[in-house]
Amino acid sequence: MLEIKQLANQFSVSPQILLEDLDVIAKLGYKSVINNRPDGEADDQIENYKLQKKCLELGLNYQYLPVVAGQITVQNVQDMSDNINKMDKPILAFCRTGTRSCLLWLGSDQDKKTRANRIQKANNQGYVFDINQIPSFDIG
Repeated sequence: MLEIKQLANQFSVSPQILLEDLDVIAKLGYKSVINNRPDGEADDQIENYKLQKKCLELGLNYQYLPVVAGQITVQNVQDMSDNINKMDKPILAFCRTGTRSCLLWLGSDQDKKTRANRIQKANNQGYVFDINQIPSFDIG
């Protein structure tokens, strides 16, 4: 079942999506999808190329930015930030649970005050983080 959690006006996250979820995502008005889940994490996971093909059929922008759980790098955060800035909005990012996508969004904010606001929004959506848990990435 599709479970979208809005973190900002133009940015939401979700656990793993299915091909049929993309029809709903398009109808909800999303313009772009970011896949943060590497292929092959689970046997029942939809492969990246199938999701990309369906997105293209529906007129959705699609970006594959795989991130290994527990191993987020500065480059991952920079890539996510770049895509959030350049892709048509609203954007839906997903991974297995939505946590990696959420962390990438949180990590892209270098300002402690606005990061605290973002963490509160994530916490309100069920992602429980503390400001001290979020690594500070110098993405300039």
